[in-house]
Amino acid sequence: MASSLASQLYKMRTLDRVVGNERSHNVKASFLFDGRQAADLDNQTIFDIGREGLSELRRINRRFDGYASTLFSEAVKDMDRVLQTKEENDKLDESIRSFLFLLAPHFLTKPAGKAIEWLVRRFRIQEFNVKDVLAAMFPYHETKAFLTMLTILTFDAADMGLFGFLTLQRKARRLLDRATLMAQCERDRSLMAFICNSVFSAIRAGLDYPGLHSFYAVMMS
Repeated sequence: MASSLASQLYKMRTLDRVVGNERSHNVKASFLFDGRQAADLDNQTIFDIGREGLSELRRINRRFDGYASTLFSEAVKDMDRVLQTKEENDKLDESIRSFLFLLAPHFLTKPAGKAIEWLVRRFRIQEFNVKDVLAAMFPYHETKAFLTMLTILTFDAADMGLFGFLTLQRKARRLLDRATLMAQCERDRSLMAFICNSVFSAIRAGLDYPGLHSFYAVMMS
């Protein structure tokens, strides 16, 4: 009974996403392009961009190889995640999460941008994987790339308590400086807990890098 109710609620939420997506067909969320320019680019073009980015990332780190047959495969090119079951989306989320943490050390590179563009277009990570995106990319909070990502994120009402302060940065198109982030962590210890848990998760998965350690050291100082 509980399982059936959860399934019904899941379908209702995804239906809302379908309606919202249909209303915004003249503008597409994009990490690399403005919304109207992105709307003029079909899925095949974005897929090719993403595959090119992945190919370049694979030359940097062979741990990206496995994603050629999952997130960047022909099999998912025309997949609409809102039509998938909860179980299928849970599995997809797990793959996206691991990819984002693996991508984090390269976030400011062109190959990473290309890969992210595909994840935004096909899997709508800016809507469905907001926490994972922020968990992986918070170390870059003072960069223009982070602000660009922030401008396309969609926060659920349930997440506004934790991430609502980011909407002010987005509205002002202002970089999130360290003082602002640390002050927010002082006001809301759950934000600090989120950041710490994100760092520990990356380390446990063997996906840490010097920039992550530096970020954590400063946040703890």
